[in-house]
Amino acid sequence: MPVNFYDRVWTILERSKHGITIADTLLPQEPTLSDMTRYELTFSHKIEAMLSRISHPEYRQLLVELLSIIATILERNPEISFNGSKIDCDALIKTAFKMYAEEQNIEDLTNLTPFYQLEGQALSTSTATYLTRAIVEFILAGRHFSQVINIFGEQTSREDALATPHSKSKHHRDRTPGRIESKNEESCKIQ
Repeated sequence: MPVNFYDRVWTILERSKHGITIADTLLPQEPTLSDMTRYELTFSHKIEAMLSRISHPEYRQLLVELLSIIATILERNPEISFNGSKIDCDALIKTAFKMYAEEQNIEDLTNLTPFYQLEGQALSTSTATYLTRAIVEFILAGRHFSQVINIFGEQTSREDALATPHSKSKHHRDRTPGRIESKNEESCKIQ
């Protein structure tokens, strides 16, 4: 396992309200987070037990790689959280393989062998590339953002970003283009 792997899975679980599905087994956010601690061996054993159900070591490696990529994305983007849906690792791997299969004109979507053999090839055609694309697609499709960052680099709540300057709400435009301020400062706090 990669260094800090279980700690990173814990981080994913903290930001995934409906849990993580690994090999058709749900790891729920609650009671997992309330019954265990980040560094507890019981948590590590629970993840190991879920991964050990997978008979193909190549697929198990893809799952570890996928979870590591998700953790990296979450570490670098604190505004992302998965509150609308669970993280289905198997579905993400299938999506990644489907992207690869479409690019390579592979018709058999049940045999992942060509996908397993991508390691060691160019970065643009590695499994990490396709897994990352599948994750980003999932994030964008599910709108898993807790805040919106506008084009001027200012952090704004979703409601403020969606308000129009001509709306008859309590919002008015500041002199800074692209920035909306509220007369009620409490409603502008980033959650």
